[in-house]
Amino acid sequence: MIIRTKTKVSRRRHLRLQLSPSLIADMAICEIRGQAIVTRSRPVLVLNASQGGLAFLSVLDLPVSGDYTVKLTLQEPMALELRGQIRWKRQQGNFYEYGIVYVPAPSASQQHKLICLLNRLLLQQSPSQAKIHSLYQHLSGLSQRPV
Repeated sequence: MIIRTKTKVSRRRHLRLQLSPSLIADMAICEIRGQAIVTRSRPVLVLNASQGGLAFLSVLDLPVSGDYTVKLTLQEPMALELRGQIRWKRQQGNFYEYGIVYVPAPSASQQHKLICLLNRLLLQQSPSQAKIHSLYQHLSGLSQRPV
């Protein structure tokens, strides 16, 4: 999917949900060159998320590399653990903004939890759209209860 804006073209496959307010997650490096490791986790701020990746803000200066995998653990509003590799980085003052792609792709159950989380957050941000979401879920088979 290509999303055109006035300033640039995005080639993302999935639409990203801008999180307002942002979510806090714990981030740790969990793998280097295929070897599992255990590191201390650090809090990060998840800025946006999609089915394919997310962006977060941190004080840590991490390299952009496919040599290691990070694990992000969300606690609220739904416990979820996602793994990914950092694809880009931007410095913003004393912080760094990162974009990750999920690696490996989330399992079917993780994908379902992620979609439910994104839907819940979207409804919290736009409560007036609840009827549209309910109808969409019913028509797409995501919900078993009638509209």
